[in-house]
Amino acid sequence: MNYRLFGANPSFRPPRPASQPTITPSATPLKEGQASASRKKLSECRVLIVDDVSENAELQQIRLRKHVKSAETAETSSAAILMIREAAKSGKYDFVLCDMRLDGNTTALDVEKEVQKSSPSTVFIVTSGVGREELPEGTIYLQKPFGKEKLLELLSNYFSTQPE
Repeated sequence: MNYRLFGANPSFRPPRPASQPTITPSATPLKEGQASASRKKLSECRVLIVDDVSENAELQQIRLRKHVKSAETAETSSAAILMIREAAKSGKYDFVLCDMRLDGNTTALDVEKEVQKSSPSTVFIVTSGVGREELPEGTIYLQKPFGKEKLLELLSNYFSTQPE
């Protein structure tokens, strides 16, 4: 199995139910020393933070504010999907950072489907504090709790420059 784990025990590999589709990230990180003129600087990126706990979303927004062009928040999956659709028309989000469990019965995977449809080059990152049992192989995962440095390191892996 090919899990991309960030910030947790890399040897843990939960089984993936056969009924779940494999969702792979749409962008790949740059290797060390590799530069790409087509890649933005982190300071030019737009980030959408989706978390049904407003304090968690606001904390991530504060952590990112000085390092990205914009960091917006959504507290529900429906709000996130509307924001993703609107952003796809006028300049997409570069990253979506989404809590696994959202309002009602929706999960990050529901939001990711919309990202794949509306903005396939957007990097989708799932965050959770309870584990990754429900995540398909290849999903980018960030274990909660995580600090600003770990978040910036993960985001910076997709760009040719380190965070300012």
